[in-house]
Amino acid sequence: MRSSLPAAILTLAVCQLFASTLDAQASPPPGRAQPSPRRPALQRAGGIQGSEFVIVAHDKGFDAPSQVDAGLVNVRLFNRSTATQHFAILKVDRLDRVASIVEYLRAGDWNVPWISRMGGPESSAPGGVSSVSMMLDAGRYVVAQLPVAPTRGGPLVLTEVQELAVIRRADGAGAAALPATEVTLRMNEWGFTLEGPLVAGRRTLRVENAGQFEHHVSIVRFLPGRTFDQVVRWAEHPTGPSPYEAVGGTTNVERGRAVNVTVDLMPGDYALLCTTWNPLSKQLHSQHGMVKQLRVIS
Repeated sequence: MRSSLPAAILTLAVCQLFASTLDAQASPPPGRAQPSPRRPALQRAGGIQGSEFVIVAHDKGFDAPSQVDAGLVNVRLFNRSTATQHFAILKVDRLDRVASIVEYLRAGDWNVPWISRMGGPESSAPGGVSSVSMMLDAGRYVVAQLPVAPTRGGPLVLTEVQELAVIRRADGAGAAALPATEVTLRMNEWGFTLEGPLVAGRRTLRVENAGQFEHHVSIVRFLPGRTFDQVVRWAEHPTGPSPYEAVGGTTNVERGRAVNVTVDLMPGDYALLCTTWNPLSKQLHSQHGMVKQLRVIS
C-alpha cells in the first residue's frame, strides 16, 4: 500500500494539470472576443437556408449531384452550352428503370399519375444562371434536360435524364416552407396575375400554379426595337434570330404547387410566356392567351 500511494498522488496531480491546461485553451484571455458559433448545416452563404443543388449544362449533357437533402432545395443552373437551357425536376412514384421513364418522356406522355412536375430552372441563356427554389419531400426523382425548341406534342427530352435521390435528414432539420417574397406570380387558365412591385435589380418571385393544368413561365426581355407580337410569335415558332433575351423562370409546375424564382432584372420591356403543349386542343398555352407584357422600371 505504501509503495502505491506516491504513484497515485502523482497520477492525480498530472490529471489536474492536464484539465487546467484544457480549460485555459477553451477560455479566451480577458479582453479577447468569444469565438463565433458554428454555422448551421443548412445555412448557405448570404443567410439563405436550404440545400444547394447545382446543374452545369454543356452542349452534350449536364453535370448534377445524384442526391440532395429533403426540404428547401435551391436549384441553380449554370449554362455552359451554346444554347438556351431548360431543366425539369420530376418526382417518380414508381420503381421503373430510368430507361423506361425516359421512354415515357420521349413519347410526350407526361400525364401519368406517378410522375409529378416540381418545376426547375427555365430559360437560361448561354453563359447565364437560372435559379429556382422548391420544397422537395424525400423520395425518388429524375432531372430531365428539355429541348431548346420542342416539337409540339413530340419528344420532350433533348439529351439526358439523371436519377436524383432526395434524402430525409437524420436530424430532421431544415426549412418547412418556401421563404416569403414581395412579389407573387399566379398562373391559371389562361393567363398570369402579378401581385407586388416589380422593379429593376435581383428579385425573387413566388410562382404559384393556381390553375387546373400544369403551367410554366419563361421570363424574357425584349431586344431593342422588338415588339410584344414579335416575341410571342418567335416563342411559338422559333425561326431566325430571337427577338428577346431569356432571363429565367420555371419549367412546368403541377397544379397546386409553388416555387420561388430569382431573376436579375434591368429596366425595359418584358414578357411572361407559357408555351406548354395542350394535347386536348392541340395548341400551345400561349395560343390560348397565356402571355403577358410588362415593363420593369428602375
